[in-house]
Formats: sequence, C-alpha cells, structure tokens
Amino acid sequence: LRHAERVNTITKETPLTDNGRLQSQQLGAKLVGGPEIYYAGSEYIRTHQTYNNIAIGRGDADTLGDTIKVLNEGWFVKNQMSYYMALYNENDDGRGVTTRWAFEGGYDDAFYDLKTRSSELLEDHIIPALENSGKTIGVFITHDIMLIPLVSYVSEGRIDLRYYESPEDHWLNYLAGIAVVLKPDGTKVFYAVKGLDEGKMTIIE
Repeated sequence: LRHAERVNTITKETPLTDNGRLQSQQLGAKLVGGPEIYYAGSEYIRTHQTYNNIAIGRGDADTLGDTIKVLNEGWFVKNQMSYYMALYNENDDGRGVTTRWAFEGGYDDAFYDLKTRSSELLEDHIIPALENSGKTIGVFITHDIMLIPLVSYVSEGRIDLRYYESPEDHWLNYLAGIAVVLKPDGTKVFYAVKGLDEGKMTIIE
C-alpha cells in the first residue's frame, strides 16, 4: 500500500498528518481478527507510521516492523542519469515520465522492463520477507511512484493512472495499492486494492 496522508514536505523524515494517522487506524479497524500480520515499510518515516497506526487500529500493540530498502522509490529506475535527463527534456517532476513508461513503455535507458522488474520485487523480496516472518499475511507500505507501475502491471493497464494524459483524478490515493494472494498450488492472484473510499486522487498543484 501507499502510505497514508503526509505533511507537505518530501523527505525521509516527513511524517503523517493527524488525518493520515486516523486514516491508517480506520483501515486497521477493518482488519480486526484473523491471523497475526507481518508489517514492513521503506526507509521513510511515513511508511512506518502508517503500519504502526494500522496495527493500532487493528487492536495490536504499536509495532516495529521491518525496513525493506527496495520499497523506496527508485526500484524501477535503471539509470539515474538517463532518468534525470528524461525529466529535464520533458520538464517533468517524475510523475509524467514514470506513468508514461508504466503504461506505454519506452525510456529504455532510464527504466527496467516493467514485467521483469515487478516480478523480481515480488519473488525476490516481498514474498520471501513474508515467508521468513512465519506469518501468512503481510502489509507492506511504500510510495506512490513505486506502486503506480505495480498497479499498471497487475491490472494489465486497465486501471487508468495515466497522469501524463490528465493529472486530474489520475494519481494513486493514500492507502491504495495491490494485493497478492498466494494459492496452495503455487499460483498467484493479483488485485488492486484501496484503503480509503477512492483508489485515485486529484493532485492539486
């Protein structure tokens, strides 16, 4: 999932707003019961605050989950210089370029192959972290720029997050993301999920 609502700065130390903590606790309340949950987040404070408050809302103790570095925002970028050149050439802050790549491809020098890289994230990092925890359910908190390519991948482009075409209502909302269900026969089922009423949001500049 994407973290909950944050304050209006973008650093690793940026915290959630009071509303973001409430959003997380309300989501946790929807998850009451069932087996124990494994929690993990990126290196950013707001991801850890999100799962802490989900745990509180669920009735668990305030929990210290794992930090998984690959949940930071740069997983899909193959070459930082090529990426920054694309941003410069298109006068873009990253949102337009990333979503165009996620839905249309291109930018081969800047990004990895979407399908391969998404599979690597799940198979080499997310699923092993859950299995190593000994638990059957995991909540992993990351960032919008990380999740939009994953939503595009699991939905085969059917969920319209094409920000580059129109910023209005084309950005991933807080607490939205994907669910991966591991079936007993080894197959996987993917779902797009939302923790708030809407899965998409409008970015107000």
